Amino acid sequence: MFLLSLFLILVCVIISFSGFSYLGILVLLENLNVIILFYVIISGIWGQYTNFIIFIVVSTIEVTLGLVILTRLWNNDSLID
Repeated sequence: MFLLSLFLILVCVIISFSGFSYLGILVLLENLNVIILFYVIISGIWGQYTNFIIFIVVSTIEVTLGLVILTRLWNNDSLID
């Protein structure tokens, strides 16, 4: 699992520096979150659901902050026009 996570993070970093837009990077991060959640549910790594709920909360905060930043960037671009 560690090697898979490291590989996915490395791929996300490489793609983010290759000219993808911010929305593309946000979608990649969400796909990474979904893959991790799917793996945790299928494998049943955590016997207690506390860590699972913490991960879901952190993922939700990440998405919310990402969307707020994205909408602010779009608002700034519309002011320039």
